[in-house]
Amino acid sequence: MGCDFQGKDLPPASANVETTLTVAEQYHDGDEIIMQFSADWCGPCQQLKAMANESQALQKHFNSTKGYFVIDIDEEDTFSKAWTAKANPGSIPTVIRYRYKDGKWSEGMRFVGYRNEEAFLSFLKVKWPL
Repeated sequence: MGCDFQGKDLPPASANVETTLTVAEQYHDGDEIIMQFSADWCGPCQQLKAMANESQALQKHFNSTKGYFVIDIDEEDTFSKAWTAKANPGSIPTVIRYRYKDGKWSEGMRFVGYRNEEAFLSFLKVKWPL
């Protein structure tokens, strides 16, 4: 499967991606998502995903957003392809924070490579760029 949705619906990368609900029905200005770009063959990606799933502190933060999504860059489904094209991760794992505003997702910040729980939490707590 190309996407691990953590029990939430994957947001469309753009208005051109078909979805059963319109973006306006799902997301509002200021909503935040966290995307991890990953692959099954990537050891650091799998370690990061496992830590994110097991850490209570990270889960608490993810629950305060619209979701933490793991996108497999090798998958050919519409959503994985659209988000991978939008993010253009040069290396994996890449974790990106997006914020929804004016009908689109804008990248706030990213990190590349494995991070321990403390570093991941610090990344999530950084204030958004102006």
